[in-house]
Amino acid sequence: MRFGVNYIPSKNWLHNWIDFDESSVREDLETIRSIGLDHIRAHLIWPYFQVNPTAMSATAMKNLERFTKICEEVGLDFCLSLFTGWMSGFYFIPSFVSMHWGFSMFSGEKDREYQRFYIREIASVVANSPRFIGFDLGNELSCITGLDKNTTVEINDDWQRDMLAVCEECAPGKLHNNGVDHQPWFAERDFSRESLVSDGAITPLHTWVKFTGAMEHGGILSTSSIHIAEYMAELVKAYCPDQSRKIWIQEFGCSKLWLEKKGESIEQFVRDTFQVICETDNIWGLTWWCSHDLSPTLTGYDPLEYDLGLIDINNNLKPAAKVLSELISEYKKDPIVPIKRNEAIVYHPADSDENRWQPAKEYMDMIDKGHRPAIILEKHVNDKAYLAARGIDTILK
Repeated sequence: MRFGVNYIPSKNWLHNWIDFDESSVREDLETIRSIGLDHIRAHLIWPYFQVNPTAMSATAMKNLERFTKICEEVGLDFCLSLFTGWMSGFYFIPSFVSMHWGFSMFSGEKDREYQRFYIREIASVVANSPRFIGFDLGNELSCITGLDKNTTVEINDDWQRDMLAVCEECAPGKLHNNGVDHQPWFAERDFSRESLVSDGAITPLHTWVKFTGAMEHGGILSTSSIHIAEYMAELVKAYCPDQSRKIWIQEFGCSKLWLEKKGESIEQFVRDTFQVICETDNIWGLTWWCSHDLSPTLTGYDPLEYDLGLIDINNNLKPAAKVLSELISEYKKDPIVPIKRNEAIVYHPADSDENRWQPAKEYMDMIDKGHRPAIILEKHVNDKAYLAARGIDTILK
């Protein structure tokens, strides 16, 4: 299993792409490597790079070259998030997308032309790097699909296939993916589950205890919070036709603002979550959000954004980082073996958006009863060949 972190620079946040501090980036990445982490998910800010439908910023592209070189020298693999038009509560949309033609990022063929151009230009810098592991189409695109008033889930799926095909053309065999948030898995919107388990090379999951609603059911150390990544991974397997397909826990983390009960700590959250995720099979890797805290000199962010890092702005390891480092070291010496799931529950979709937690509740109730089930869809209840292929012999009621 791979272990990594979403990279947020300690200096200049993601504005670093246009105000690049090479020594600071190198120190950041060396500190990340010292924890025992082997990869980062790094986020481009789309309008910083593509300044016109057919032109890229020479400054940003040069800084991307420098960043790639540092990753190679430090020994960190990196994934690049491309169309990051939304990040940490702010929109970053190129002006020619949001104003000139009207927002038709997903539905417009003209828009797709310049997006293909953008991918090819970025790939020209990073595709041949031995440390480049793949493109993520964009950070949580579920947050901006609604801006395109002409799009639908079907159009979004088609856009996803189109862009991933360009990624594969430019960098064959890499872990290209679409790093959506939890919404398609809880509200069945933006992108279809069937496309997310079939398109690209891997299925990423963002398993935040706050935004999924998990922590509302007992706090950050509750069954719901500690097992939310497991639940979402098992839901992926229920929809996925290829049971060997890998799943990437691409974002998980915790804020001190979420500590509500006596005895709760982020360190214990890290320990418990790490154990459960490692007990879940087909997991490619765990990638914490995020590497570094946000400097208080940068204002206007939600308060929770400032302390999500494993590392402070002076590159000192925080307690959660030290715990994670210990766990990774122990794992490398004695890997945790994923559990066998011969029992399963049938997935019953929520009947309304207000009840979207209900399917997860059914799963968590089974865990509280001592089970660690797989999830199957209703159509497979009587499919003996399917159940046998997944090693399932009991369906829990």
